[in-house]
Amino acid sequence: MGSQVPALEPWCRLDGKVVMVTGASSGLGREFCVDLAKAGCMVVAGARRMDRLKSLCEEINQLADVNPQVASDGTMTKAVRAIAVELDVTADGRTISASVEKAWAAFGHIDALINNAGVRAIMGSQVPDPLEPWCRLDGKVVMVTGASSGLGREFCVDLAKAGCMVVAGARRMDRLKSLCEEINQLADVNPQVASDGTMTKAVRAIAVELDVTADGRTISASVEKAWAAFGHIDALINNAGVRGSIKSSLDWAEEEWNVVVKTNLTGSWLVSKYVGQRMRDAGQGGSIINITSISGLNRAQLRGGAAYSSSKAAMDTLTKIMALELGMHKIRVNSVAPGLFRSEITEDLIKKDWLKNVAMKTVPLQTFGTSDPALTSLVRYLIDDSSGYVSGNVFIVDAGYTLPGLPIFSSL
Repeated sequence: MGSQVPALEPWCRLDGKVVMVTGASSGLGREFCVDLAKAGCMVVAGARRMDRLKSLCEEINQLADVNPQVASDGTMTKAVRAIAVELDVTADGRTISASVEKAWAAFGHIDALINNAGVRAIMGSQVPDPLEPWCRLDGKVVMVTGASSGLGREFCVDLAKAGCMVVAGARRMDRLKSLCEEINQLADVNPQVASDGTMTKAVRAIAVELDVTADGRTISASVEKAWAAFGHIDALINNAGVRGSIKSSLDWAEEEWNVVVKTNLTGSWLVSKYVGQRMRDAGQGGSIINITSISGLNRAQLRGGAAYSSSKAAMDTLTKIMALELGMHKIRVNSVAPGLFRSEITEDLIKKDWLKNVAMKTVPLQTFGTSDPALTSLVRYLIDDSSGYVSGNVFIVDAGYTLPGLPIFSSL
């Protein structure tokens, strides 16, 4: 302050006050610490990120208004104005008590406590939008295949943010575990009280090893684990798939063909079969969403993609037939057929000048989309109860690429 003399605002100076601030490593907590130190307070900064706390305390202890003191040996030393204490407010009571004890001992007492630590829900608002009720899907349990990377991973994270419990299925368990750890640390996962009184975080995602190219018995066992994870499944997203080689149908090896068809078509059918059986027996209905491709549609079929396009076209047919068969059990079945999206896989391709030229001529919107929100919002809608009258459809998400009346890519 410009003056040490209090006037109409005596709280401008708080010399000698000891203040403990939680959540002090960033944001408002950090600002409070710096401001209070400038006002003359001694600050106990508490948070989990000790590296940031130490940096903060070093900054405070170097403030220009921290007066030097005379040590016993006659040397001039600066008074310590801030001390860092490791504090995790989500820990159990005993751990927090130990942190508070250190905080109290730092300056011998505490005059004021600022409980600043906190997290905000990932969504901007927990209040459902009346026009888009599928923004929040609290309590829904969703199983996603091919969840270890790409679209599957994006679906899992997005659905967790929307309030879903996620069963992530794939072969690469190391990636699944990393994904589930990320989801279970989301800010909107509220701590719960365990039987022993400790605070624990609710589990929002569970990994289940799933190989969609395996035999029916193996897939059934994986589905059983997935169902047991949260006691039921409200929606299944069949996302697992492979493209395979690009070559003439005269050059395809039988083994290559079988891998593509088994992964994209047979695997999706088997997972749908075993999840669908449990949905039927539970009598609660459900939603099955097949991620197919515009490659399975008439105006997007290209040379060299016989196995991929055939498998995706067959998935769309499977969608319609299963919708006919499962409707009586209140189980909805729909396909989502994406066009070309900006993603980790297509990042380099989309930068190509020739592809931009193709987009200008063949895509009415003259752009390439991103999976969020173009695909994620549609998937949320098909999971939400507001889509209860929607089944047997193929939702094309391609910026109009497959519309008639436009040049076909293969003709350019």
